[in-house]
Parts: sequence; structure tokens; C-alpha cells
Amino acid sequence: MKIIEFYGPPGCGKSSVSHFTSELLRERGFSVNEPSYIVSRLKKRKRKISKVFIAVSFVILHFSRANKIIHFIKKNTLQTKRKRRETNKLLLNLFYVLSLETKKESCDFLIFDQGLIQALISLLIDSCGKERIETYYEMIISMFQIKPVNIRIDVEDEIVFQRIEGRKKKRDLKDINSRADQMDYNQLIKFIKDTSHLCEEIIKKPALVLDGRNTIEDLSLSVVNFLGNTENFN
Repeated sequence: MKIIEFYGPPGCGKSSVSHFTSELLRERGFSVNEPSYIVSRLKKRKRKISKVFIAVSFVILHFSRANKIIHFIKKNTLQTKRKRRETNKLLLNLFYVLSLETKKESCDFLIFDQGLIQALISLLIDSCGKERIETYYEMIISMFQIKPVNIRIDVEDEIVFQRIEGRKKKRDLKDINSRADQMDYNQLIKFIKDTSHLCEEIIKKPALVLDGRNTIEDLSLSVVNFLGNTENFN
């Protein structure tokens, strides 16, 4: 089983490309599981309960290692009351992703539109530089013996901004869940620039880099051709 993680700034097309890629892989005879897509189809309340249950179960099962991660993260993040609440929420998301990535699945590909590296960027973007986030990433994948295949989607900041603004207009305000969707103009511009920069720097050699200006179909086909070539994993 190969763990595939898409990462990039908000609005770059991670969810669309990961799901379309999964469909194309299934058409070619591969068995694919995309747990984050399945959970995203749930209503907001059920989605939150499901993620919390999975994350807490993981922390209990791997308490020593999980506690070490919590200690490192909280030691290096600003701990105001508001920030603590946000950090705890993002930590839950991190452990939720870890739970899914460490679970033994009987499939060819386990695909995440937002995997471990994206969870760490979201958690530490306001408090740590790329070197520290990279250190945490290496520590965690070593601690849990996982080897994600990282696929980055690059796209210009202005295009990302337009996509997020368009997404906000289409969504029911009660179902807005993305951090980027809740920001005002200035916050969003800064967040996009910071996230784009981190995504470019955090993994020195991603398995594949995609040009987010292309269509979802073309991007997904590039990924499928890459994943279908077993030489890329030798």
C-alpha cells in the first residue's frame, strides 16, 4: 500500500485532484481508499464527531508517542487562550490524519487531499519556520514508520485568492469549515502567501510537482501516470 498526500495552498485544487485521481486509478483496476473524502461527505456535526473519536482513540492507543508530539508542538506555539483552542483543534486534526495513515489498509493506494504535511503546516504556520516543521515531519514519519508520497500543487497566489472567494460565495455560511474561508481580505492574502512559501520549501524533493493552472482532468492524469509507473517507488 502506498500513502499519497497532496499538499499546497488552500484553493489549489487538492480535494478535486485527489478524488479525480482516485476515480481514474479505480478505472485502471487499482484498489483505492480515500478516507478524508468519505468523511468530508458527512454533515458538519457528524464529521466533527467522527474526526474527534478517531483522533482521541489514536492518542489513547499511542499515548507515549502522541504525548511527545503534543509536548513538542505546545512548547513551540504561542499559548494564549484563543491560540490554545485553535492549537488543540489542529492537533486533533493531526492525530486524525496520523490514525488513518498508520492504519493497515488492504488497498493499493491510500489517498489524502490533506495529509500529514498539510496538517503540520496548518498547525505550525504561525509559530515555526520551515526548518522546525520539516524536523517535526521527519520525526513523526520516523516515529510511526510511514512513508508518504508527497505531491505538491503549485498555483499563483492571485488565482488561489479568487478560488477561495468563489468558494465562500457558494457555501452555506453554517458549513464553512476551512480556516481560509473564515478570514478577512488581509488575513487571507497573508495566509496564502505564507502557506505557498512553506509548501515550496518544506519538502526538498516532492515526488511530483503539479501546475495548478491546468485542468483537474490533466492534473489527475499526470498523477495516475506517475503512480502507475512502479519505477517511481524503487
